[in-house]
Amino acid sequence: MEETSFGVVPPSPLMTVLPLIKEELDVQDRNFSVARRGEERVLTATSAGPLEVGGRLDLFLELESIGTLLKHALGSATTTGSSAPYTHLLLGSGSLPPGLSIEKAFLDINRFLHFKGCRIDHLGLIFPPSGGPIRVRLALLTKGMDVLPGQLASGLTETQTLPLAYSLSLEEGGLAVGGPLGIELILENHLFRDGHALGSRERWFLGPGVRRVSGNLLLGTEDMSYLSKYLALNSTSLKISVTAPSGGSLEVFLPRVVFTGQISSVTGEDGGVRQGISFLALKEDGLGTDMKVTLINNQPKV
Repeated sequence: MEETSFGVVPPSPLMTVLPLIKEELDVQDRNFSVARRGEERVLTATSAGPLEVGGRLDLFLELESIGTLLKHALGSATTTGSSAPYTHLLLGSGSLPPGLSIEKAFLDINRFLHFKGCRIDHLGLIFPPSGGPIRVRLALLTKGMDVLPGQLASGLTETQTLPLAYSLSLEEGGLAVGGPLGIELILENHLFRDGHALGSRERWFLGPGVRRVSGNLLLGTEDMSYLSKYLALNSTSLKISVTAPSGGSLEVFLPRVVFTGQISSVTGEDGGVRQGISFLALKEDGLGTDMKVTLINNQPKV
């Protein structure tokens, strides 16, 4: 659920059910303890410290619900189209939205944990070869957590379906790369973590730092030009495209990347060459950003 301001739930809130694989949202108390002096060597008191609230979510990519998460990782979106399918463009520019509220429900005991003021610190997209579902990994930092006796939302929207087998394609420098064996795309917002208010256990601020977009490619190719570009630190472009059987799609365009970090070329069990290549995205002056995302789905807004 999107918030109206950081940590503030809107009236009559509507929530979307996420197709989770795993979640690890928790809270840690940075309390202060006092030790007794002398021979006893025992702790005699403690006081409440700031709360560190956040964690990780793993889910399958679902084109109808991923748009909101992308917007909260990248920034504002521009939507075009008068009817479905709609096209949503995210250029990773401008400020991030105020925040998200996430509800963790224990329905058998009717208890709900409300994680408020959630902001995305890390977004990972893991693309397997064509035919496999795409995974999304999120690392979240939040303002705080409340325990509620009832459900926060006045309504739920569920777009969850069975994990889809998307078609995957990759272009480098405008040319198709045959048979990518795996792609990992990583976006890090480097949120400022220490904005705790005086006299409060909650955070009052979670602003983004310098964004870093990077990733890894696993290619089944004998083309060694990637190694040459790595050694020369030559820049190129990458475009990752996935298409759903229903016709929806997601395209991630990195206008300027350099192959840097780690690169390896080995012989696989089938005798073919396997190349593992790390890359870093940089701002391209013509586009004015380091990352452009185009999402086509049936949602009138993200």
